[in-house]
This record gives sequence, C-alpha cells and structure tokens, in this order.
Amino acid sequence: MRFLQFSVILFILSHLALGEGKPGWLSSEVSPAKTAEWLSQSDSSRAAPSVSFVSPVAVTDREAASSLTHHTLQPSPAITPKLTSTNLTTPGGNEADFVTPEIEALARGLRNDPVKIFEYVHNYIKFEAYFGSKKGAHLTLLEASGNEHDQCALLVALLRAAGLNPSYKYGPCSFSYPQLANWYGISTSPFAHWSDAQILAHYYPAGGAPAGFPNMAFRQKLTIYEFLNPKGYPYIAPVESAWTTFYSIPHVWVELNGNKLSPAFKYQSVQSGFYFVAATGYNRSQVLSDVGGTVDMDGGARWVSGLDYASLANRLTSYTQNFTAAVKSVGDWQYPDGITESTTINKESYSTLNEVKEIFPDDVAAGVWLPYETWSEIPSGHLSKLEIRAGVWNATSWTATYFNQTINLVALRGRKLSLSYVGNSARIYLDETLVGGSAFTVPAGQTSMDLKLGVTHPHYELRYQGGSFVVTDSEKSNQSETKKYQVGSDSVYAIVYCFSNPDGVQRARQEQLDKYLRSGLTDADWQVKTESLNLMGLNWLHQCYLANRVTAGVY
Repeated sequence: MRFLQFSVILFILSHLALGEGKPGWLSSEVSPAKTAEWLSQSDSSRAAPSVSFVSPVAVTDREAASSLTHHTLQPSPAITPKLTSTNLTTPGGNEADFVTPEIEALARGLRNDPVKIFEYVHNYIKFEAYFGSKKGAHLTLLEASGNEHDQCALLVALLRAAGLNPSYKYGPCSFSYPQLANWYGISTSPFAHWSDAQILAHYYPAGGAPAGFPNMAFRQKLTIYEFLNPKGYPYIAPVESAWTTFYSIPHVWVELNGNKLSPAFKYQSVQSGFYFVAATGYNRSQVLSDVGGTVDMDGGARWVSGLDYASLANRLTSYTQNFTAAVKSVGDWQYPDGITESTTINKESYSTLNEVKEIFPDDVAAGVWLPYETWSEIPSGHLSKLEIRAGVWNATSWTATYFNQTINLVALRGRKLSLSYVGNSARIYLDETLVGGSAFTVPAGQTSMDLKLGVTHPHYELRYQGGSFVVTDSEKSNQSETKKYQVGSDSVYAIVYCFSNPDGVQRARQEQLDKYLRSGLTDADWQVKTESLNLMGLNWLHQCYLANRVTAGVY
C-alpha cells in the first residue's frame, strides 16, 4: 500500500484531548478551589431535604442527563440523529444493550441461566470509573471492562437473550470508604504521602478550612471526590450515619424478579508485579558512566554530544537479558498479570440471585439531589455522542459542509469505522453499512476535505447554590479534532478507536479480514484495505496498552 493514499486515523476516544479550547475530560484535574468548595458545601446540603431542582436554560442534552432533575430536559435536535440504516433495537432496549450474535452465543453457553450470566459479568468484566454509557454491551464484552452503565447494558443484553425481562434502576446509592477503596482499587490510607500542613497549604492557602481539617475523614472525602469528579460523576454526597461516613453517588444497577443486581460493584485485589529496577539490575550511575558524553552550552541552550552509543546498547542488552531471566523464573510468566502490577477481580459464586451482594440504595439522598428511576433502556442523555462532519474548515468556522451526522457512541459496537471514495463520492461506513444511509459528494476538482471527529460525554456537575442544586457544564465533556484528508478513489482511511484493552476487538477484526479474503475479495477492494489499516492501528494501540501496563507500576 502507498501510505500517501492509505491512512490510519488513530482516534483514541478515551484519551482524546484536542480542540475547542477545552481539555479532554480524562486529562483534567480537580482544582483545589473546587474541591474546597465541595468540602464546605457537603454539610449544608444534608440540611436541606426539601431543596428543589433548578435547571439553567443553557443546559442541554449535551451537558446534563435528561433524568438528572425532576424536569424533563428535551434532547437537542442537533445532536440526536442516529444511524438510519442500522438503528435496530432489542425489545425494550436501544443501541446500548443491542443483542449481537456473540451475546446470544454467550447466553446459550451460560445455559440461559440468570445466575451464571450475572456471575460472568461480575467475575470477568473489570470495572472502569467513568460516567454514562460509551461502550455499550458488545464492546464491553470485547474489551472485558466497563463502568456501571456499560456492565449493566451487557447484563441486560445477556438476560434478554436468555428470554428474561430485566430493567435498569438509576439513583443514589451509599457506600463506605472501605467499600469504595476495595471497589475502585484506591488507597486505604489516602494522602499518606502528604502532611497535614501540605494538605492545608494546597486546598486552603488563604485559610478558612473546615473545623478538624484534615483528619482521616477529610482525607477520605478528598480522595473520593478527586477520583470521581474528573471522570464525570456529577455529585458525591457524604452522609454521616452511626459515626461512619457513607458516600452517596449516582449508580446504575439491574433488577430482575425483585433482585437488585449490580454487576459493576465488585471488589478487586492489587497484585504487585516485578520491581523492574531489581529485575533488570538498572543502575543510574552505571548508565551515565557507560554513555559518557559532554554537555555543551550556547547561551541558554544546552545539548549533549559525544555519546557512546555502543556502550549504551551493550548495557541495555544486559538489562534485557536480566529481565528475561527474571520473567522465566516466575511460574506464571506466560501471563502478563504475573509480570506487571495489576488488579484482579475477587470472583464470587452463587446458587441463586437472592445471594448476590446487595448494593445500598440511599433513601436519604433520594429526596434531596437525585430521584430514583426505572429504565427499559439507558436514556439518550446518559449516552456519549460521536459527531462526524466533513467539509471545509477555515480554522474558525465551516465554510462548507458535505456530511454531518451525530451517532451514539455505543452504536460503534467494535465495528470498523472507515472513509473511502468512488470518484468524488465519499462513503463513511460502519463495517459495510453507510453511516447516515447514503454517500456524499465532494465538489469536483477538490483534492482534499476536512474531517471532524467530535465526542460529547454526559459529564456535568451539580452545584449547591442558595438552597438548590444547579446543573452546570463540567467543561470536561467536549473533545474534537479536525484534520485534512486526501480525496480520490485511491484514498481510503480507517478511523481506529478503543477505550481500554483492544485485544478482543483486534481478534474480532482479524477474523473479519479472514472472512473477506475467503469470500474472494482482494487487496484492491476497499473492505480489505480499510480492514488492514484498522488492524494496523489496533495493533499499535494494543502495543501502547501493554507498554502502559508494564510502566504503570514503576515509580
């Protein structure tokens, strides 16, 4: 393939942080001032059980889940179009819990037994903290991970495939700090690396800290808030009961025949991996001595010259051999979890659904900041959106638009997203289904066009203002990038995406490429070209994922 004409668009949806002048939501941090504000308001909010909801006019479906307040926030028509030719739903559901053949096969393999189905999702799908549904059931299954929305979507899809009729429940649930620490994998001794003076200076540099700050209770509150708030959770309400602080958070679970099933609420154990310094024999002074070199200066600029690359290569080879020997000395070296620091789910087994570990609905907070709801499907306001726009962008505005569709992110379902041409007719496909139902035309003679990929997550905040909770934009929800791409029959592009471990998606796409080739398609067909590019991108993302696994435990 000629790389001037074929290209991979690496669109890492869970890490994209470009465009619109706002940081990506995963890369953002909680400001000390905002944390201090939350700490000061948490006690006053508990004293207002009759508080009403206030929804600013500016809040739309892009900024707030429609079910957040007692008022119904109508979705904005500009962002609700879906795939017209593939908007299939299961009875009572939508794209989030779409029952695919793989989900049907898994349900059959679990004997359509609701106990075994729950055990599977609980024991083999890792928890990830983010708010709203962005993967949906099928991609949650392929990546073997997801939050409460997406794990519930998978559980609902499997139960419906088994012929059962579950429903979603949404509302505030209460958890103690030890429960959250074991669930989220966070420290049981929060902020142990900071002294009281350092915490005070960071959060209250001008004074005014609450009485008793920062004792252990406040350290725990800081940890929970700073863990959940950047991930899009709208509010965390501390509730004091019997000398214990419980944290009321928005939660999604499934109900079936009166049983409360929360597949995402599970404990995990942290497994320490290799200590890489010891395993490799790394010594900083030794490396610097091997590499040598001279530091040169010119004004304010500095650089190093005369490095001994041969000695450095020999030293790195020695470290690699040491590491290989250390890996082979471990009995389960074939598995990455035995090498890298990792978390493992504490698996549980049940005889009946009545034995499933109960979650803790919060009757106190239910009348204060979030009502309970029953869903037959995850509402649109809780679904992340993907905008695909093609045309001419002059760095400040669109002077021409040829294509503009917004779909629910859960509609991707691990399918290949691609752009290809027949002459000047452009086609954006999900596998072999046209997004929007038809191709679009690029004006004759135009050799390139701009393509925008934009994601909006259902991230918002509740602020306690004057006796009411007010919905505000969290400024963590909008992500987009716009780039220029070549137009022409020889130009094809794969828009590659992932959220966590792409291994399952990569395997599925390799099977699809094999099917194309067995069916008689050749390297010249757009399906094979785009799938090959898709696999190249997924392979790169998988290598990045594995590299992150290795380095995450090194400090």
